[in-house]
Amino acid sequence: MWRAVYSRDENYVTEGILTYFFDILNKFDCSNVLILWDKGKSRWRTTMYPEYKASREDRKAKINLKEMGIQKEDAKRILSYFGVRNITVPGVEADDMIAWFAEYFAHTHKVLIASRDKDLWQLISDRVTIFDPLSNTLVQPVDVQEELGITPSLIPDWKALVGDPSDNIKGVKGIGNKTALKLIEEYGDITSLLDPANSKKLLAKKTTAKIIDKSHDLEHSYQLVKLPVLGDMGHFMNEVELKVFHEELEKPVVADSLKAPLEIELIGARCHQRFVSDLSEELEQFKAWVDAEKVVKPLSYQYPDLGFLTDDVNRCRGCNMKHPSIRSQPLGPSNANIMLLGKDITFDEPRMVYLDELLENIEIKKDTCWLTNVCKCPSGYSPLLYSSIEACSRFLKEELRLVQPKLIISFGNEAMASTTPYKYGVLRHVGEIEKQTIGDYSCFVAVLPDPIDIIRSPGKIADWNFGVDKIKEFLDNRRKK
Repeated sequence: MWRAVYSRDENYVTEGILTYFFDILNKFDCSNVLILWDKGKSRWRTTMYPEYKASREDRKAKINLKEMGIQKEDAKRILSYFGVRNITVPGVEADDMIAWFAEYFAHTHKVLIASRDKDLWQLISDRVTIFDPLSNTLVQPVDVQEELGITPSLIPDWKALVGDPSDNIKGVKGIGNKTALKLIEEYGDITSLLDPANSKKLLAKKTTAKIIDKSHDLEHSYQLVKLPVLGDMGHFMNEVELKVFHEELEKPVVADSLKAPLEIELIGARCHQRFVSDLSEELEQFKAWVDAEKVVKPLSYQYPDLGFLTDDVNRCRGCNMKHPSIRSQPLGPSNANIMLLGKDITFDEPRMVYLDELLENIEIKKDTCWLTNVCKCPSGYSPLLYSSIEACSRFLKEELRLVQPKLIISFGNEAMASTTPYKYGVLRHVGEIEKQTIGDYSCFVAVLPDPIDIIRSPGKIADWNFGVDKIKEFLDNRRKK
């Protein structure tokens, strides 16, 4: 659609889409086809990062969007006459749907993705190939290695470091392509890069020191650029989006051998037309397979006591992590006034040192607190993906119902995102203590950095101490009352 606009203008959109589509279809003699459309930005990415794709608004101001939209719908209607299934879910990006369909169909088919978008290169494998229709080239794993110097699976790590101006993802300032590739070659991925064992080496150089200083931003960028896998689908779409997605899979596609060529003739497009399968049977199997095995929808849990909650967390396979050794969760008395919520705080010994010091400073005993993790799997130093946080959000809400704490102390971006309106930039909100509503429960929430950030970068201890002082001041005032 955008290629058609920029090659001529808005009035060429219908003809351009059809011309480009049939050119690809005939080049590869495809008989099974899906077209995935964007409609608005990704809801969950925009929630996490309101500035997501903000830099694209300028180009839209110069285009007659109304005319373009009319012509796009005309193209979709004509394509449906040829048996093509068009899928659009408002608030869900086409890239994410492409990732899900590619993963599913790659089990039984060779998959070809026709797109110029290099964000999709992370999906390339022995069974998934990308065709760039403008340069007329196929991109396979060896091509990614030759062009970028990394394997497809490491593209999210690389993009998180260098950023992506087209999506307004900043990356780490001062880290360019050359430095990013060297870091990936030396350390492997972001998880290894952010291991505190590497902090001293990274802090020794001015350029790489920024990685430690901006570790939260680096993790946040990774969460935005990593395309979700099929097992995460239920956590990347809300109930409305899931309903629309199902409807798009089930809607009838009525091919019309009379209208199809007539419509092409009316708009004057010069293209060799061909009918295709609407994949109705395959998509019915896809829907059943996803519903039965892979997509875990948010459920309402009613546990009679803490034991059942712990057992169910240990059995949970509600997100893509599927960790083989989920630790017992959570820790503490079920009548605790204070909940400590963070990343791996219940079983990470380096973090425990800072938690113990915090509790001593605010005059609270650890065995009177409820300690729990924002994600119930041990994640080490890996950036927690949105689906991991979202999958465990139902357990957090159940914990709140059981414990009813008066104060939650949230450590790090992930915990802050689960308990406040803020989704990233934890250092901006350190020391803030506000009443928040989480699900149907309200309590005060205080924000602190993740202790692992202090371990990586001791210079951040000032932020930590400031936040601790604010919590002590808050509790002292409550005690006086």
